[in-house]
Amino acid sequence: MTPYKTKRRKTNDIRYIWVVFLFWPLLGFLLAWYHIRTKGSKYIILAFYLLYGLLYVINPFMDGARRADRLSEAHKEPLSNVFFYINNLYETTVDFLDPIIIYLVSRFSDFHGFLFATYAVIFGLLSLKFIQNLSRRYLGYPMNKNALLFFILLVWTNFIFEIGGFRMWTAAWIFSLSTLYYLTNRKIKYIVIASISVLMHFSFIPLALLLVAYYFLGNRPKLYGILAIGSLFVSEIDIGSLQFYSSSLGSAIEHKVDSYTNEQYMAKRESLKQNYVWFMDVSPMLRLYFTYISLAYVFYRTKGVTKDFVFNGLFSLSLLFLAFSNISSLLPSGGRFRVVFYTFAFASLFLYYLKFEKKYSLKRLNWIGLPIAALFLLIKFRIATDTISLYLVGPSVVMPFGFYDSVPLKDFLF
Repeated sequence: MTPYKTKRRKTNDIRYIWVVFLFWPLLGFLLAWYHIRTKGSKYIILAFYLLYGLLYVINPFMDGARRADRLSEAHKEPLSNVFFYINNLYETTVDFLDPIIIYLVSRFSDFHGFLFATYAVIFGLLSLKFIQNLSRRYLGYPMNKNALLFFILLVWTNFIFEIGGFRMWTAAWIFSLSTLYYLTNRKIKYIVIASISVLMHFSFIPLALLLVAYYFLGNRPKLYGILAIGSLFVSEIDIGSLQFYSSSLGSAIEHKVDSYTNEQYMAKRESLKQNYVWFMDVSPMLRLYFTYISLAYVFYRTKGVTKDFVFNGLFSLSLLFLAFSNISSLLPSGGRFRVVFYTFAFASLFLYYLKFEKKYSLKRLNWIGLPIAALFLLIKFRIATDTISLYLVGPSVVMPFGFYDSVPLKDFLF
């Protein structure tokens, strides 16, 4: 088949998927993911993300409820208070992008669906840009089962269901996407763009500094590997010292650090952990150890150095951010930084099996990872059913009812 005919066939495939999407959005969404390496598929996925945001179900015990409340409060503010609002943001916070988004949406409506639809589009554009740039860069390499396993893990590590906690998870995509652009283009401006993640969530300050350190050090997998192993022996962080040093960085950062390290917050985190069922504790541990072993295997085979600079960079960054996330996980909520580590790790493992070890059958090591990945996906999906509208999974003709009747998918499935 000629390249022209192949391109025309792929274009027709996307058109057929759009037709399917118009009648049954969920089915069109799944077909678009199947054709993710085809140009145009991301717009179908984005359209589904938009619907997910519009029909977002508010759970009072999840982060999304706080954002819906802030939208309602901002909507009550008169337009004449806009300068006071902006000045207050400048004085009290570093990560002001999310409050600005909330304020802008509040000028039109206090309906939370519009806010989460905005979140979904922003989050979706960033995540799909990363995934498509990575996968389409290697279009000449056919997908195999080993690469597919890590591709699925990459996609689900920071999936659309995280928009309830929009700031942290969107900052992770801003940072990851900018870093990928730096690896593919070798332009320092992308390191500067990565620092914008700090304006979405202040806690990305140390990650931005780590990226600057990587710029000067380059790909040194042995050094980063030693740091990663050494970080396993760190067992405690002096929170008092962290609070003390943050006070020298300004009142806004001091306030932010204190809000995540005070005794009340730590007690709240501990009480939430006590409500976890056993597999919610076991799953993150198994996924982490499986990732350790997979990275060690790739290091044994390649020493982290190949002719592909993108792979080399992602692999080195995986080890560097593994060291950081091991230490940060000792802080309350510090384990969330593993999302950046997992993004780089699964991306590098995906590229390795796609380009360097192109065996179609699943390796014995990855057979072990299969049930670990399945458990991870099931837990992610179960949590997401609290915010997925029942009407989102049905045909398009029933979706309008979701604006008047917020029924979570959880009530139907469980």
